[in-house]
Amino acid sequence: MNYIFLFDLDGTLVYTDFIYIQVWKKILKKYNIFVDELFFKNNIQGQNDRYVLQKLLNNQNININDISSLKDTYFKEFIQHIKIIEGALEFIKELNSKGYKIGIVTNCNRKSAELIISYCGFKDYIHHLVIGNECNRPKPYPDPYIQAMNYFNVLNSEIIIFEDSKTGLLSA
Repeated sequence: MNYIFLFDLDGTLVYTDFIYIQVWKKILKKYNIFVDELFFKNNIQGQNDRYVLQKLLNNQNININDISSLKDTYFKEFIQHIKIIEGALEFIKELNSKGYKIGIVTNCNRKSAELIISYCGFKDYIHHLVIGNECNRPKPYPDPYIQAMNYFNVLNSEIIIFEDSKTGLLSA
């Protein structure tokens, strides 16, 4: 059987928490919300932008696209702090060299995801990218993984998924 390998991005292939803490700190400062590592882990990590904003700023008149765009802009400022998880790139290269198809399924925004994939050297080894916010429902719903399965035209028994968060595991 020729399996398809699907990976989450943030926390599974790369460490980006430090960057996202800084990004959300800049965004939420305007709303007098202080973001530190604990706040990030309890309220933001693994979630999509819409969920975070509804949870933290549900009574504010906020344009989700403006916040997501701002988030992408701030993310670029900190890209040099990204760290590839030890062995992740080598593992992806090895799978690719053996002919396996590889996808990334993430709740990250497309611009940031593409920047990470390119910056970290994954781009030439990834066959498909699924963005949770571009699906009917993002993680923790199964829609992003169903979309990946449909793209590769495989059954769930032919997929191996790598995830690191509760949201991702529920989706998988």
